[in-house]
Amino acid sequence: MRERYEKNGADSFELHQLLEMLLFHSLRQGDTNPTAHRILEKHPRIAVGIADSHELTDVDGVGKNTANLLHISTDTVITALTESLKRAPMDSEFAKKQFLWLWTRIRPDKRVAILLLDDKNRFVECRPLNISESRLPRSYARSIVCALEKTGAKKVVLC
Repeated sequence: MRERYEKNGADSFELHQLLEMLLFHSLRQGDTNPTAHRILEKHPRIAVGIADSHELTDVDGVGKNTANLLHISTDTVITALTESLKRAPMDSEFAKKQFLWLWTRIRPDKRVAILLLDDKNRFVECRPLNISESRLPRSYARSIVCALEKTGAKKVVLC
């Protein structure tokens, strides 16, 4: 499988096969194929980084180390993608949504967040708003204005 991957890349594999190769790094004994299938059956959204590592340990054959490996692998890819998206202007709504969707995938607490951009739609900062659910939405305005003043950003996207 490694030779095939080196020769043809990920396009020549199905998701369960890529997961199987990744599992090999923490489950060195035995066939990792059944474990890969069990993970995808129980957590079909793992491919988009939705499953938490503690949820993955409910799959037969997946311990804490394996669950952490899968979670860290996903977080690494998502972080790399968000870092690359920060480098180009986010001129389209799609670019902003893509960045925010990825950014929220690696946040355990899916709070309200703001994406701050300069006047040319370049990334300035993305941060969660530390506002409790009990506060009224108009309370967000004060936090947003403070963030704009502190960073010098000109545009804000609320997520």
